Amino acid sequence: MHPILLQITVFGWTALGVLLVSIIITAGILRRGGRKPGCMGIGYVGLVVFVVLSLTTGLTGMLGGFVYNAFTLPRYEARVVDHESYVSESRDKDYTRRTTMYRPIVVFRDGNGQEHQLKSDVSSSSPETIGAVLTVGYKPGMNRVEAFSTSKYILVGGGFVMLLILAYFSVAGIAYASGARMQGLSRLGINILLFVIIPLAMLGFIAGLGYAVIAYFRGDKPDMPMWALAICIFFLLVLLPSFYGYVRMLAGKQA
Repeated sequence: MHPILLQITVFGWTALGVLLVSIIITAGILRRGGRKPGCMGIGYVGLVVFVVLSLTTGLTGMLGGFVYNAFTLPRYEARVVDHESYVSESRDKDYTRRTTMYRPIVVFRDGNGQEHQLKSDVSSSSPETIGAVLTVGYKPGMNRVEAFSTSKYILVGGGFVMLLILAYFSVAGIAYASGARMQGLSRLGINILLFVIIPLAMLGFIAGLGYAVIAYFRGDKPDMPMWALAICIFFLLVLLPSFYGYVRMLAGKQA
């Protein structure tokens, strides 16, 4: 094998595979469209296909890794002893927002009784209380512990919803490029939207808002402004009956 090929990482091979599949799907979509677009049109379609496939592949790998770790990593009770802080920047037009993020440093003993002091794999804008006990996953060789927290499960749940959407568009693109009939996929997409995406999105908002309200009254987020707390409570009170009514509506459709 050529030495250059031996230097390509798994990530590189995955990127090359996604690029090759994107070219094939783009050619199929343009061929089925029946028109001959210019270079800009071909580039646009190819870019959209590549981005969707890349996001689907990357998100699958990330969520798959979390699920694998959740079922295989030994779990320990760890105590927060310090924080690592850094500044996260996000740009909105001409405005740059800087947020100080805190990554907890925890201490725990593994199954052999050996003590470890490691950083968590998650960070937040509100530092964990010194002395707080967290559930973490760890195996020898890891330089960070895998945190298993409510906020992370909510984030992962949102990731699965996003993956479901991206996977649908990826499958639909492949089906369209291969000449398959799209009526069944269209009905499937509508059902996924009505019965999966919308309910899960509403549950995600309810869980996020509920977590923020509970965290405030538990004292985990004492710096939350009162107006932010009021907004969270208001939308929580709106979403709860809305979710109940939506589920009843879906049940009526199925009857």
